[in-house]
Amino acid sequence: MKKGYLGFLFLISSLSSFAVEQEVKLAPTTVDGRSSYNGSVTENEIKNIVVITKEEIQKKQHKDLLSVFEDSPMTMVTHTQAGPLIALRGSGEKTVMRVKVLLDGTSINTVDDSMGVIPFNAIPVSSVEKIEIIPGGGITLYGSGSSSGVINIITKSGKMKDYGVVNVTSSSFNTYNVNMSKGLKLGKNIFANVAVEAEKGKGYRQKEEHKKYNVLGGFHFRLNDKNSIRIYGSQYKNDEDNTNELSIYDLKRNRRKAGDTLSKVKSDRHTFGVDYQYNPSEKLHFTANYNSSKFSRDITQDARPSLTFLPSIDFFDNAFADSDSRIDLVLRNVSQRLEGRFEENIDNARGKLDYSYANNKGKFTFGYDYTSHHLKRVSTTVSAPYNEYRDIGLLIHKKHDRAFSEERLKENPDMIIGYSTIAADSMYNNPEDYFLNGKIGEKGIEDFYIKKNKFSLEDKLAKKLYKYATPEMIADYEKKKGTAEEKGVTSLVMEIFKSGVDPMPMMIDINRWYQTDFRKEKVFSLIDQNKLVEKDGKKGVYVKNPASKENTFFEINENTTFEDFARIHETLNSPPITSSTFVSSRIDTKKTTDSFYLHNDYSLTDNFDIGLGLRYEKSKYSGTRKTLTNQIIKMNPGVDRKKFADSAIGTLDLYTQTSDVIYTERTDRGQDQPGFMILEKLRRLKELRETGQTIIPMVNLTTQYRKTEENIGGDISFSYKLNDTNRMYVKYERAFNTPLPTQMTNKTFDPIHKVRVYWESGIRTEKMNNFEIGFRGMLRKNISFSAAAFLSDTYDEIISVVKDGNSHQTREWRFINLDKTRRLGLELQSEQTFDKLRLKESVTYIHPKILANNYKDEVMRIANEQMTHLIDGRRKSIREYFNNSDMKKMKEKERIIAAIDHFYQEEFYQKNIADKEKINHFIEEYVQKNINPFIDNSSDVDNETKKYLKDGIKNNLENDRNYVSIIREQYDYEYSLTNGSFLEEGERIPLAPKVKATFGADYQFTDKLRIGMNTTYIGSYISVEPARVYEIIKTKVPAHFVSDIYGTYHCTEDFSIKFGVNNIFNHQYNLRQDSYTATPAPGRTYSAGFSYRF
Repeated sequence: MKKGYLGFLFLISSLSSFAVEQEVKLAPTTVDGRSSYNGSVTENEIKNIVVITKEEIQKKQHKDLLSVFEDSPMTMVTHTQAGPLIALRGSGEKTVMRVKVLLDGTSINTVDDSMGVIPFNAIPVSSVEKIEIIPGGGITLYGSGSSSGVINIITKSGKMKDYGVVNVTSSSFNTYNVNMSKGLKLGKNIFANVAVEAEKGKGYRQKEEHKKYNVLGGFHFRLNDKNSIRIYGSQYKNDEDNTNELSIYDLKRNRRKAGDTLSKVKSDRHTFGVDYQYNPSEKLHFTANYNSSKFSRDITQDARPSLTFLPSIDFFDNAFADSDSRIDLVLRNVSQRLEGRFEENIDNARGKLDYSYANNKGKFTFGYDYTSHHLKRVSTTVSAPYNEYRDIGLLIHKKHDRAFSEERLKENPDMIIGYSTIAADSMYNNPEDYFLNGKIGEKGIEDFYIKKNKFSLEDKLAKKLYKYATPEMIADYEKKKGTAEEKGVTSLVMEIFKSGVDPMPMMIDINRWYQTDFRKEKVFSLIDQNKLVEKDGKKGVYVKNPASKENTFFEINENTTFEDFARIHETLNSPPITSSTFVSSRIDTKKTTDSFYLHNDYSLTDNFDIGLGLRYEKSKYSGTRKTLTNQIIKMNPGVDRKKFADSAIGTLDLYTQTSDVIYTERTDRGQDQPGFMILEKLRRLKELRETGQTIIPMVNLTTQYRKTEENIGGDISFSYKLNDTNRMYVKYERAFNTPLPTQMTNKTFDPIHKVRVYWESGIRTEKMNNFEIGFRGMLRKNISFSAAAFLSDTYDEIISVVKDGNSHQTREWRFINLDKTRRLGLELQSEQTFDKLRLKESVTYIHPKILANNYKDEVMRIANEQMTHLIDGRRKSIREYFNNSDMKKMKEKERIIAAIDHFYQEEFYQKNIADKEKINHFIEEYVQKNINPFIDNSSDVDNETKKYLKDGIKNNLENDRNYVSIIREQYDYEYSLTNGSFLEEGERIPLAPKVKATFGADYQFTDKLRIGMNTTYIGSYISVEPARVYEIIKTKVPAHFVSDIYGTYHCTEDFSIKFGVNNIFNHQYNLRQDSYTATPAPGRTYSAGFSYRF
């Protein structure tokens, strides 16, 4: 960083372009090109831009900057899970890396595309002098990240005159805002300014509230006629309680309801900056700037999800691969707590030298930009203690159905198979495994049920399943009833399975029966009374008690039901232990950028201008990412550890079998799985007995990366002045967007061993060809307009594909490049000013389209890389095994190992690997011909060892075939893309509405009263979310419109009363939406306040 500063600290400056600035009124204004530094970046900009003045902001009493952008032409506010972003020209889901947001000419963009936010709330509205919106690319002057446009927020800190204003506002949800800005001249050459804002209130939804304060200030020193310096800084604090999205199911019932996660966020941002300006002559101007900011957020989240999805079970995935439903292993009503700190430090240094030549016909600009982004994220997530028997269940649902609110689960209890239901089913179908005939021993009771009575009970279920059976199946089932051939409902179920129908609906009906009617059935009439045993005058059975050497007596009488069966089993077998999951995540990443640019403007004639620009940018990435997951298993307080520790065997087995860390340790040691797992469980069991707790490491991942990117971009533009008020222009730009540092790493989940791994994404820089033609001017003195048409082709557009995005335990992601996308659009604006009436209209149309997408090939490439990695890893371990076996004594060892390696490359083997019989025959011939002769001719080992080596090599080659076949089969399923939903060629780019239209009008009723209205229409768009594996779910979010009214009454020249009603028609729409959740927008809201200027 020092190297970046020392060479150029006094070279740095604001950005500039050329031509005529256009106010929001669309009336061209003349810019003299002088050197006054005011934070603007639109000096001599040829393109059609929008400048929103402080008057526009104040008259509608905007409470924050986001509401300004919601009303403004061309900008679209996109709400992500992390927070709102401002989109331009269809920038889509990665707006954070395509729209550059500047504050007084300095970038405030985040480099965290998943959790980062742009701190719009840290800028008091009262401190804003104006906002410049420049749609389209600006690669030469603004660099990477500006392909869709630039937004520059200019504060009043550059004003060099006395001013003062105080605004007080009260609005809906008990929200109160007070803000003040003051500029003061302290002598002839010193100016001071300060802006203060304080706000407190609640949100639209339950349990939302916030309080914040902002302070901005600075000093401007005019050293002499040629030198000036400005020093400024800010402090922002915000305490916010908020909640997450609602399920669509809950949203329809209560839009203001809180979600299942409550968050407390404490934000703190402070900045410091210095601007220097030197004008040695009228032709030569030099500006320099240094700015530093630190933005930190401390987050605490208490989540109470109805369901938490656990890693999927292969049996369920494979068993129902052809079904449109699936079964997932879930935790029920287990809360989680997340604590984290997100910190982003940004250092900017800029320098610019402007030189005017040829009697001011030409202007040459040389500039240097240095930026350093340092991002740190630390978070821990801990689940509440849960019991596997009590809190884990199997969820039956449609594959793309993810709206599982608490209310829906209560209304549809048959969606979840709880442990007690599984127990009741097992005790019914396999009573000999549960019911014992003595106090000591494990001899089960045979023929516990009377078959006739049992089949009669099952007949009730069979009739519920007739709708899935053919008439022939039903007839055959009915025919066998009461005969020796009767097999009960099982025979009917198996026949239905064989017919190829979707098994899931039938399973849901079976589960519903087991959870309702079946559990109420009385047992006494079904069982053979002679099988019962007697104790203390009561009849019943003995049930195994894992915590005791003696079995427990269970009474069975005329009122005993299967519900009682399930309860006694759960009571005895539910171990007195709890589990909780601990997840720790750390990210420490940095991106530094050095950029040089050249820009030249020249007026060939009085009416015709040409501009050329070139930029070189070098980006360096470095970072570390760590994730640690532990499973904490504890004995309940007061429990006899030595007596009850053995009851945890099942729980220990579950987590030792699925631990990535234990799996890796076993592989590294070369131990067989069964033996290693038994030893591991015994070690954990010993810890439980001795301390009452054991911690099983599940995941321990670390990755480090370094990368350097070098890119060159540029632009050429032509501008022709038709007359004093009308101008047209044409511009071409070759732009680029370099990846964000958080996009350097992918996280995957190996579907074979369930091992999570980080690996380098290999993501490529986006390249763009941007074309634009525009026109602006005036039809009459009171009618101004502008029009622009643009086409932007992006190559290697970066998108993210996330799996299990809401689960800290199983979340994984990929960053991939789309081949080619196109954004074709038109922007129209007009304004008409009459005596007392002012009208404004704008329409933005964008057709964001995917032209070419090898997404499927990209995912299959990932799958092949992972398969190859696993297969090569196994073959390497086999090679090492033989290297260290008795073969190491043999002189022909290397030739034997080379022959084994060559076998894997045999064309016949690769082509026929799925045919076990063919391959086994081929292996037999290959070993006899290419390996056994080396072994037979060796005099270094005895015959017994030779036989052992021959058999071992042959068995390992056969096992290689089995291993490769299994991997391919599972990867083919895990990465199956044939029936999934993806971003296909010809589809729209996500989160990019086609249309935004605005209409505004205000009327001066009297000298003191002015009332206006504004209507905004946002067209529909597509949102995407993860589905199974790397498929996505696409949701069409409907269009919406919002109409607002506002007014101002001037009591005196300096004192005015303001009022407004937003969303006057109480239109219901959502800020963010996918297939199963949404964040509702507020309905009708009110505000009133006053403003005093001094």
